Amino acid sequence: MSRNLLQMTSKIFDEFAAQVSDEHKEYIASVNRHISISEENRKECCGLLKDAIIVGRRHKYLPTVVFIKYKEVFYVGIDTRYAEKFETFGYILEENLAICIGCQILSIAEKYYQLKVESKELIDCCLGLQSEEGKKEVVFSEDDILDLVYGLSIFKILNNELGIDMDSLDDVLRVSVLLLVANNEKKSNVYKETMEKLLSMICVRKICGNILDFLIIKDNRIKFLSLYQCIEFLFVPNRASEFVEKYNMNISDALRLHINEAMRRDERVNALAILKFAGTPLIHRMHILLFDESGGDKELEHINNWIYDKRCSIAHFRYGQQKNEETSVNEDILEMMIELLVEIFSNINQNMKDICSGLIKLDESTLA
Repeated sequence: MSRNLLQMTSKIFDEFAAQVSDEHKEYIASVNRHISISEENRKECCGLLKDAIIVGRRHKYLPTVVFIKYKEVFYVGIDTRYAEKFETFGYILEENLAICIGCQILSIAEKYYQLKVESKELIDCCLGLQSEEGKKEVVFSEDDILDLVYGLSIFKILNNELGIDMDSLDDVLRVSVLLLVANNEKKSNVYKETMEKLLSMICVRKICGNILDFLIIKDNRIKFLSLYQCIEFLFVPNRASEFVEKYNMNISDALRLHINEAMRRDERVNALAILKFAGTPLIHRMHILLFDESGGDKELEHINNWIYDKRCSIAHFRYGQQKNEETSVNEDILEMMIELLVEIFSNINQNMKDICSGLIKLDESTLA
Protein backbone atom coordinates (compact mmCIF):
# COMPACT_ATOMS: atom_id res chain seq x y z
CA MET A 1 0.00 0.00 0.00
CA SER A 2 1.41 3.39 -0.95
CA ARG A 3 -0.14 6.82 -0.40
CA ASN A 4 0.98 10.44 -0.21
CA LEU A 5 -0.10 13.51 1.69
CA LEU A 6 -1.90 15.01 -1.32
CA GLN A 7 -4.04 11.88 -1.60
CA MET A 8 -4.72 12.00 2.13
CA THR A 9 -5.64 15.68 1.89
CA SER A 10 -8.13 15.10 -0.88
CA LYS A 11 -9.79 12.21 0.96
CA ILE A 12 -9.96 14.16 4.22
CA PHE A 13 -11.66 17.22 2.76
CA ASP A 14 -14.02 15.07 0.69
CA GLU A 15 -14.94 13.21 3.84
CA PHE A 16 -15.51 16.44 5.78
CA ALA A 17 -17.68 17.77 2.95
CA ALA A 18 -19.82 14.63 3.15
CA GLN A 19 -20.53 15.45 6.81
CA VAL A 20 -21.87 18.95 6.07
CA SER A 21 -25.67 19.20 6.33
CA ASP A 22 -27.62 19.98 3.19
CA GLU A 23 -28.48 23.49 4.39
CA HIS A 24 -24.77 24.40 4.56
CA LYS A 25 -23.42 22.66 1.46
CA GLU A 26 -23.80 25.79 -0.68
CA TYR A 27 -21.18 27.48 1.53
CA ILE A 28 -18.43 24.98 0.69
CA ALA A 29 -15.82 27.02 -1.16
CA SER A 30 -14.49 25.76 -4.48
CA VAL A 31 -10.79 26.05 -3.71
CA ASN A 32 -7.68 23.89 -3.43
CA ARG A 33 -6.87 22.88 0.12
CA HIS A 34 -3.57 21.67 1.49
CA ILE A 35 -2.34 20.31 4.82
CA SER A 36 1.12 21.51 5.73
CA ILE A 37 3.01 19.34 8.20
CA SER A 38 5.59 21.20 10.26
CA GLU A 39 9.12 20.72 8.90
CA GLU A 40 10.46 18.80 11.90
CA ASN A 41 7.66 16.21 11.59
CA ARG A 42 7.12 16.12 7.84
CA LYS A 43 9.51 13.37 6.72
CA GLU A 44 8.55 10.69 9.23
CA CYS A 45 4.88 11.64 9.16
CA CYS A 46 4.73 11.37 5.37
CA GLY A 47 6.65 8.09 5.51
CA LEU A 48 3.96 6.67 7.78
CA LEU A 49 1.17 7.99 5.53
CA LYS A 50 2.83 6.29 2.58
CA ASP A 51 3.53 2.83 3.99
CA ALA A 52 1.51 2.17 7.15
CA ILE A 53 -1.16 -0.52 7.34
CA ILE A 54 -4.31 0.44 9.25
CA VAL A 55 -7.15 -1.68 10.62
CA GLY A 56 -10.24 -0.09 12.13
CA ARG A 57 -13.99 0.11 12.14
CA ARG A 58 -16.49 2.92 12.52
CA HIS A 59 -19.42 2.56 14.91
CA LYS A 60 -21.72 5.28 16.22
CA TYR A 61 -21.95 3.74 19.70
CA LEU A 62 -18.26 3.08 20.25
CA PRO A 63 -15.07 5.07 20.77
CA THR A 64 -12.74 5.18 17.77
CA VAL A 65 -10.03 2.50 17.88
CA VAL A 66 -7.48 1.81 15.14
CA PHE A 67 -4.53 -0.56 14.83
CA ILE A 68 -1.58 0.68 12.77
CA LYS A 69 1.56 -1.15 11.67
CA TYR A 70 4.54 0.87 10.44
CA LYS A 71 8.12 -0.36 10.02
CA GLU A 72 7.28 -3.57 11.94
CA VAL A 73 6.12 -1.49 14.91
CA PHE A 74 2.51 -1.72 16.10
CA TYR A 75 0.47 1.22 17.35
CA VAL A 76 -3.02 1.52 18.74
CA GLY A 77 -4.95 4.76 18.33
CA ILE A 78 -7.58 5.38 21.02
CA ASP A 79 -10.17 8.15 21.14
CA THR A 80 -8.43 10.57 23.53
CA ARG A 81 -11.50 10.74 25.77
CA TYR A 82 -10.89 7.05 26.57
CA ALA A 83 -7.09 7.06 26.58
CA GLU A 84 -6.74 7.19 30.35
CA LYS A 85 -8.81 4.01 30.63
CA PHE A 86 -6.60 2.28 28.06
CA GLU A 87 -3.50 3.21 30.06
CA THR A 88 -4.88 1.28 33.04
CA PHE A 89 -4.33 -1.91 31.02
CA GLY A 90 -0.58 -1.24 30.96
CA TYR A 91 -0.12 0.55 27.62
CA ILE A 92 2.25 3.52 27.24
CA LEU A 93 1.69 6.63 25.13
CA GLU A 94 3.88 7.15 22.05
CA GLU A 95 6.03 10.29 22.43
CA ASN A 96 7.11 10.72 18.78
CA LEU A 97 4.94 13.61 17.58
CA ALA A 98 5.43 12.78 13.89
CA ILE A 99 4.09 9.27 14.45
CA CYS A 100 1.12 10.61 16.42
CA ILE A 101 0.23 13.19 13.76
CA GLY A 102 0.60 10.65 10.95
CA CYS A 103 -1.58 8.06 12.68
CA GLN A 104 -4.33 10.62 13.25
CA ILE A 105 -4.29 11.99 9.70
CA LEU A 106 -4.33 8.47 8.29
CA SER A 107 -7.28 7.58 10.53
CA ILE A 108 -9.32 10.54 9.31
CA ALA A 109 -8.53 9.76 5.68
CA GLU A 110 -9.67 6.16 6.21
CA LYS A 111 -12.87 7.42 7.90
CA TYR A 112 -12.00 6.19 11.41
CA TYR A 113 -12.85 9.32 13.39
CA GLN A 114 -15.66 11.27 15.06
CA LEU A 115 -16.28 14.95 14.35
CA LYS A 116 -16.47 17.19 17.40
CA VAL A 117 -17.84 20.25 15.53
CA GLU A 118 -21.24 20.95 14.02
CA SER A 119 -21.81 21.43 10.30
CA LYS A 120 -21.74 25.27 10.45
CA GLU A 121 -18.47 25.29 12.38
CA LEU A 122 -16.98 22.91 9.84
CA ILE A 123 -17.82 25.48 7.17
CA ASP A 124 -16.58 28.46 9.21
CA CYS A 125 -13.27 26.88 10.28
CA CYS A 126 -12.44 24.86 7.20
CA LEU A 127 -14.57 24.25 4.15
CA GLY A 128 -15.90 27.77 3.69
CA LEU A 129 -12.52 29.50 3.72
CA GLN A 130 -11.36 31.20 0.52
CA SER A 131 -7.70 31.53 -0.49
CA GLU A 132 -5.96 34.81 0.22
CA GLU A 133 -5.47 37.24 -2.62
CA GLY A 134 -2.69 36.13 -4.92
CA LYS A 135 -2.71 32.55 -3.62
CA LYS A 136 -4.22 29.46 -5.22
CA GLU A 137 -4.96 27.38 -2.14
CA VAL A 138 -5.93 27.44 1.51
CA VAL A 139 -3.23 25.94 3.71
CA PHE A 140 -4.11 24.21 6.99
CA SER A 141 -1.73 23.03 9.68
CA GLU A 142 -2.14 19.57 11.14
CA ASP A 143 -3.58 21.19 14.29
CA ASP A 144 -6.25 22.98 12.24
CA ILE A 145 -7.48 19.61 10.99
CA LEU A 146 -7.11 17.64 14.21
CA ASP A 147 -9.04 20.30 16.14
CA LEU A 148 -12.12 19.40 14.12
CA VAL A 149 -12.26 15.79 15.33
CA TYR A 150 -11.97 13.94 18.60
CA GLY A 151 -8.26 13.25 18.65
CA LEU A 152 -6.57 9.90 18.95
CA SER A 153 -4.00 9.08 21.59
CA ILE A 154 -1.35 6.83 20.07
CA PHE A 155 0.13 3.92 22.02
CA LYS A 156 3.14 1.87 20.94
CA ILE A 157 2.52 -1.82 21.60
CA LEU A 158 5.33 -3.28 23.70
CA ASN A 159 3.90 -5.41 26.52
CA ASN A 160 0.63 -6.45 24.94
CA GLU A 161 -1.41 -7.06 28.08
CA LEU A 162 -4.71 -7.59 26.23
CA GLY A 163 -3.20 -9.90 23.61
CA ILE A 164 -4.29 -7.59 20.81
CA ASP A 165 -4.00 -9.06 17.31
CA MET A 166 -3.02 -6.10 15.11
CA ASP A 167 -4.61 -7.70 12.03
CA SER A 168 -7.95 -8.45 13.66
CA LEU A 169 -11.12 -6.44 13.12
CA ASP A 170 -12.61 -8.58 15.87
CA ASP A 171 -10.02 -7.18 18.26
CA VAL A 172 -10.77 -3.61 17.19
CA LEU A 173 -14.32 -4.29 18.33
CA ARG A 174 -13.17 -6.02 21.53
CA VAL A 175 -11.00 -3.06 22.56
CA SER A 176 -13.75 -0.58 21.66
CA VAL A 177 -16.36 -2.43 23.71
CA LEU A 178 -13.90 -2.83 26.61
CA LEU A 179 -13.31 0.93 26.67
CA LEU A 180 -17.04 1.59 26.51
CA VAL A 181 -17.51 -0.57 29.60
CA ALA A 182 -14.53 0.88 31.47
CA ASN A 183 -15.74 4.43 30.85
CA ASN A 184 -19.34 3.79 31.94
CA GLU A 185 -19.87 5.54 35.27
CA LYS A 186 -23.47 4.35 35.61
CA LYS A 187 -22.66 0.69 36.19
CA SER A 188 -21.58 -0.77 39.51
CA ASN A 189 -17.92 -1.57 40.07
CA VAL A 190 -18.74 -5.27 40.41
CA TYR A 191 -20.53 -5.26 37.06
CA LYS A 192 -17.70 -3.36 35.35
CA GLU A 193 -14.98 -5.57 36.80
CA THR A 194 -16.78 -8.71 35.63
CA MET A 195 -17.39 -7.38 32.14
CA GLU A 196 -13.81 -6.09 31.87
CA LYS A 197 -12.55 -9.52 32.90
CA LEU A 198 -14.64 -11.08 30.15
CA LEU A 199 -13.51 -8.65 27.45
CA SER A 200 -9.86 -8.93 28.48
CA MET A 201 -9.80 -12.53 27.22
CA ILE A 202 -8.80 -13.01 23.59
CA CYS A 203 -11.13 -15.99 23.29
CA VAL A 204 -14.18 -13.69 23.34
CA ARG A 205 -13.22 -12.00 20.05
CA LYS A 206 -15.99 -13.72 18.14
CA ILE A 207 -18.79 -12.85 20.60
CA CYS A 208 -18.06 -9.13 21.03
CA GLY A 209 -20.94 -8.23 18.73
CA ASN A 210 -23.31 -9.98 21.16
CA ILE A 211 -21.70 -8.20 24.10
CA LEU A 212 -22.14 -4.87 22.35
CA ASP A 213 -25.82 -5.69 21.79
CA PHE A 214 -26.10 -6.44 25.50
CA LEU A 215 -24.65 -3.03 26.34
CA ILE A 216 -26.64 -0.84 23.98
CA ILE A 217 -30.06 -2.56 23.98
CA LYS A 218 -32.35 -1.36 26.78
CA ASP A 219 -34.80 -4.26 26.96
CA ASN A 220 -33.54 -6.74 29.59
CA ARG A 221 -35.19 -9.62 27.75
CA ILE A 222 -33.17 -8.96 24.60
CA LYS A 223 -30.08 -8.39 26.74
CA PHE A 224 -30.60 -11.89 28.09
CA LEU A 225 -30.87 -13.31 24.57
CA SER A 226 -27.61 -11.63 23.56
CA LEU A 227 -25.83 -13.29 26.51
CA TYR A 228 -27.43 -16.64 25.71
CA GLN A 229 -26.10 -16.33 22.16
CA CYS A 230 -22.59 -16.24 23.65
CA ILE A 231 -23.29 -19.67 25.15
CA GLU A 232 -24.86 -20.83 21.91
CA PHE A 233 -21.77 -19.77 19.97
CA LEU A 234 -19.77 -22.42 21.84
CA PHE A 235 -21.92 -25.34 20.66
CA VAL A 236 -19.93 -25.92 17.45
CA PRO A 237 -16.43 -25.40 18.96
CA ASN A 238 -17.35 -27.77 21.79
CA ARG A 239 -18.57 -30.50 19.47
CA ALA A 240 -15.50 -30.07 17.28
CA SER A 241 -13.25 -30.34 20.33
CA GLU A 242 -15.04 -33.52 21.44
CA PHE A 243 -14.42 -35.07 18.02
CA VAL A 244 -10.71 -34.22 18.27
CA GLU A 245 -10.47 -36.23 21.49
CA LYS A 246 -12.82 -39.05 20.44
CA TYR A 247 -11.57 -39.66 16.92
CA ASN A 248 -8.07 -38.16 17.07
CA MET A 249 -9.06 -35.64 14.38
CA ASN A 250 -7.38 -32.42 13.34
CA ILE A 251 -9.25 -29.53 14.97
CA SER A 252 -9.77 -27.71 11.65
CA ASP A 253 -11.28 -30.84 10.09
CA ALA A 254 -13.52 -31.38 13.11
CA LEU A 255 -14.66 -27.77 13.02
CA ARG A 256 -15.44 -27.91 9.32
CA LEU A 257 -17.47 -31.07 9.86
CA HIS A 258 -19.66 -29.46 12.47
CA ILE A 259 -20.17 -26.22 10.57
CA ASN A 260 -21.31 -27.97 7.42
CA GLU A 261 -23.39 -30.76 8.93
CA ALA A 262 -26.40 -30.68 11.23
CA MET A 263 -25.49 -31.36 14.85
CA ARG A 264 -26.94 -34.50 16.41
CA ARG A 265 -27.87 -33.01 19.75
CA ASP A 266 -30.83 -30.87 20.68
CA GLU A 267 -30.10 -27.38 21.91
CA ARG A 268 -30.86 -28.11 25.56
CA VAL A 269 -28.23 -30.87 25.59
CA ASN A 270 -25.74 -28.57 23.87
CA ALA A 271 -26.38 -25.84 26.44
CA LEU A 272 -25.85 -28.28 29.31
CA ALA A 273 -22.50 -29.34 27.82
CA ILE A 274 -21.37 -25.70 27.84
CA LEU A 275 -22.62 -24.92 31.37
CA LYS A 276 -20.48 -27.79 32.66
CA PHE A 277 -17.46 -25.53 32.17
CA ALA A 278 -18.71 -23.29 35.01
CA GLY A 279 -17.47 -23.95 38.54
CA THR A 280 -19.67 -25.53 41.20
CA PRO A 281 -19.63 -22.49 43.57
CA LEU A 282 -21.02 -20.19 40.86
CA ILE A 283 -23.64 -22.76 39.83
CA HIS A 284 -24.72 -23.02 43.48
CA ARG A 285 -24.99 -19.22 43.86
CA MET A 286 -26.97 -19.02 40.65
CA HIS A 287 -29.33 -21.77 41.83
CA ILE A 288 -29.99 -19.86 45.07
CA LEU A 289 -30.67 -16.71 43.07
CA LEU A 290 -33.10 -18.41 40.69
CA PHE A 291 -34.85 -20.87 43.02
CA ASP A 292 -34.13 -19.52 46.52
CA GLU A 293 -32.95 -22.93 47.66
CA SER A 294 -30.23 -25.53 47.19
CA GLY A 295 -30.76 -28.08 44.45
CA GLY A 296 -28.33 -30.77 45.53
CA ASP A 297 -26.70 -32.65 42.67
CA LYS A 298 -29.37 -31.40 40.23
CA GLU A 299 -28.36 -27.74 40.34
CA LEU A 300 -26.60 -27.69 36.98
CA GLU A 301 -29.54 -29.40 35.27
CA HIS A 302 -32.04 -27.04 36.92
CA ILE A 303 -30.10 -23.96 35.84
CA ASN A 304 -29.67 -25.25 32.31
CA ASN A 305 -33.41 -25.89 32.02
CA TRP A 306 -34.23 -22.45 33.44
CA ILE A 307 -31.84 -20.65 31.06
CA TYR A 308 -33.02 -22.56 28.01
CA ASP A 309 -36.71 -22.22 28.91
CA LYS A 310 -36.24 -18.48 29.49
CA ARG A 311 -34.50 -18.18 26.14
CA CYS A 312 -37.42 -19.94 24.43
CA SER A 313 -40.05 -17.87 26.24
CA ILE A 314 -38.42 -14.60 25.25
CA ALA A 315 -37.78 -15.67 21.66
CA HIS A 316 -41.34 -16.98 21.19
CA PHE A 317 -42.82 -13.85 22.80
CA ARG A 318 -40.59 -11.63 20.66
CA TYR A 319 -41.80 -13.17 17.43
CA GLY A 320 -45.44 -13.37 18.47
CA GLN A 321 -45.58 -17.15 18.76
CA GLN A 322 -46.59 -16.99 22.42
CA LYS A 323 -48.37 -14.22 24.31
CA ASN A 324 -48.61 -15.24 27.95
CA GLU A 325 -45.17 -16.52 28.91
CA GLU A 326 -43.25 -14.97 31.80
CA THR A 327 -40.41 -13.18 30.05
CA SER A 328 -39.12 -10.62 32.57
CA VAL A 329 -35.41 -10.64 33.47
CA ASN A 330 -33.98 -8.57 36.32
CA GLU A 331 -30.52 -7.00 36.66
CA ASP A 332 -29.30 -9.61 39.17
CA ILE A 333 -29.88 -12.37 36.64
CA LEU A 334 -28.03 -10.46 33.93
CA GLU A 335 -25.05 -9.86 36.21
CA MET A 336 -24.96 -13.53 37.13
CA MET A 337 -25.09 -14.46 33.44
CA ILE A 338 -22.01 -12.30 32.80
CA GLU A 339 -20.21 -14.09 35.66
CA LEU A 340 -21.26 -17.37 34.09
CA LEU A 341 -19.73 -16.37 30.76
CA VAL A 342 -16.46 -15.39 32.46
CA GLU A 343 -16.16 -18.83 34.06
CA ILE A 344 -17.17 -20.68 30.91
CA PHE A 345 -14.74 -18.87 28.61
CA SER A 346 -11.99 -19.15 31.23
CA ASN A 347 -12.41 -22.92 31.47
CA ILE A 348 -12.98 -24.05 27.88
CA ASN A 349 -10.07 -26.06 26.50
CA GLN A 350 -7.36 -24.67 24.25
CA ASN A 351 -8.87 -25.95 21.01
CA MET A 352 -12.10 -24.13 21.80
CA LYS A 353 -10.21 -20.99 22.80
CA ASP A 354 -8.28 -21.06 19.54
CA ILE A 355 -11.51 -21.31 17.56
CA CYS A 356 -13.21 -18.55 19.54
CA SER A 357 -10.22 -16.23 19.24
CA GLY A 358 -10.04 -16.70 15.47
CA LEU A 359 -6.67 -18.47 15.56
CA ILE A 360 -8.10 -21.49 13.74
CA LYS A 361 -9.14 -20.42 10.26
CA LEU A 362 -10.96 -22.39 7.57
CA ASP A 363 -10.65 -21.97 3.82
CA GLU A 364 -14.36 -21.91 3.03
CA SER A 365 -16.26 -21.57 6.31
CA THR A 366 -15.68 -19.45 9.38
CA LEU A 367 -17.44 -18.69 12.64
CA ALA A 368 -17.40 -14.93 12.00
